[in-house]
Amino acid sequence: MAPEITPNTFLTTTGSPSDQKTTIFFISGNPGLIGYYHPFLSLLSKYLDEQKEENPPSRPSFQIYGCSLGGFQIDDHQATPSNNGIDLDLEDQICFVQGKLAALMGDEGNGNGNGNCNAGTRQKVILIGHSVGAYIAMEILRRHREAKPESAFDIIGGAMLFPTVKDIAASPSGQKLTTITSDKWSDDVWGAASAREPITKLFFYFGRNDHWVADQTRDDIVAVRGQKGGQAGPTMVVCEEGLPHAFCLKHSDVMARKVAGMIGQIVV
Repeated sequence: MAPEITPNTFLTTTGSPSDQKTTIFFISGNPGLIGYYHPFLSLLSKYLDEQKEENPPSRPSFQIYGCSLGGFQIDDHQATPSNNGIDLDLEDQICFVQGKLAALMGDEGNGNGNGNCNAGTRQKVILIGHSVGAYIAMEILRRHREAKPESAFDIIGGAMLFPTVKDIAASPSGQKLTTITSDKWSDDVWGAASAREPITKLFFYFGRNDHWVADQTRDDIVAVRGQKGGQAGPTMVVCEEGLPHAFCLKHSDVMARKVAGMIGQIVV
């Protein structure tokens, strides 16, 4: 698939064109414009290529894809997004993103006949979600695990950046947004020790004093869902470098390096 970078889409690949690719599927946060993340995704591609050069042939190659959320697409003839008068709620966005992933992987409707591929040939996907995109990613992971084995691909891991996955109304900026309330996912989705195989490797990267994630909420998630005593479970990191929630504005390089490291651990 040829690289494509537009105001509404980001698609590039690493490694040789003939390499089998693991797909990195990026889901943006508010305001849902993928253009804000072009530098981050470009740098992520660069650092993954460097990993490949340092560790051939053990490291896979990747295709990296992201698109604007539904209703945030920028028309060719205007500089600002237009939703054509359509208001999309969170469930609409989840369905929109899920459809984009299925189309990218050739899995629309789980009816393409690839669901019975063996584990060695099934396509692999890593989700990256920022802010509310992390919630969307977790919900897509839940629905995907429920749909298996009909699906043509496996979600093998995820990197959730400054995730708003619980109690957003308790955060300083979330008093009026109450859809994201409590932890609704099973151990299977969280990749806990009790989860069914294959276990999905998840990383959560939280900020400090994040205006979209209350400190108490963050600490509760780490305490309840974080990896413990060498058992399976998500790896949770609390930022000690003062990176802001909106990292894509001025801190794309440092986050791209961190996420490349997470992906390196997922594909080991």
